[in-house]
Amino acid sequence: MPDLHVVRDISSCSPVRVNSSSRTATNALNDAKELRNYANRLKSSGFVFESNEIYFQAALKFLGVAALLETSNGESSRHGDMNQMQVYSTATKLCKMCGQEYVRHGEMTAAALAYKCMEMVQGKKSSDGYILRLVSFCDSPSSSASDIDNNLNNQPTVDKASLAKGNISHVAGTHVIVARNHPSFIRLLDFTQDVSFAMEASRKSQNAFAAAISSLEEAQSPECITSVKKVIDFSFQDVDGLICLVQQAMEVISRSGLGGARD
Repeated sequence: MPDLHVVRDISSCSPVRVNSSSRTATNALNDAKELRNYANRLKSSGFVFESNEIYFQAALKFLGVAALLETSNGESSRHGDMNQMQVYSTATKLCKMCGQEYVRHGEMTAAALAYKCMEMVQGKKSSDGYILRLVSFCDSPSSSASDIDNNLNNQPTVDKASLAKGNISHVAGTHVIVARNHPSFIRLLDFTQDVSFAMEASRKSQNAFAAAISSLEEAQSPECITSVKKVIDFSFQDVDGLICLVQQAMEVISRSGLGGARD
């Protein structure tokens, strides 16, 4: 069995902000990558369940880093080879993967936490900078339907190369909206997709928690129910607060011995 307590030590509550005065976002990002790499090694060595626990810790670390970048420099900032949106995307992928793996092992409480974190990421992406740009786009005179039509009247055909490159976002009759010429339209599509993903993650989180309730009640573990419910009901605006609650809930689950079956 791999020794996991060392990893838990470097994933303390609110892992980024509490040390923000002494540690840079770049260092925190490196920590997140190291956790992910460690999880990869565990998985390749056959410790699939244990690797999922570390993947989830890495997801929380990535989530904390993205929140730090958001409050400091915004989405255009780049630390190493990743910017804020890329860090958020990495956190999303890890949370989704962990949620699916927890469900497969019957860890429905942990799955509820993972999907809640996924909901948090998508909610942040759709509600903060994106919604402001959406409002700006809708309020702009150049965003009217007539203006868009006027700009598109000379674009009746589309070659296959453009379609293959993904430059086409909408075709209606002889009018074609070319995505690269309409970044605001693409932002609108991104916003819609983020909202959809957030709603899907919220539904999966609620369903996983509902599935876990009966087993938690049978195990007479009201502390588990309370700690997980706090996470489920938590607002996505406070990233650090959610990270703390998730880590506390995971500790309660671990102490209760309600872990799922390990392969």
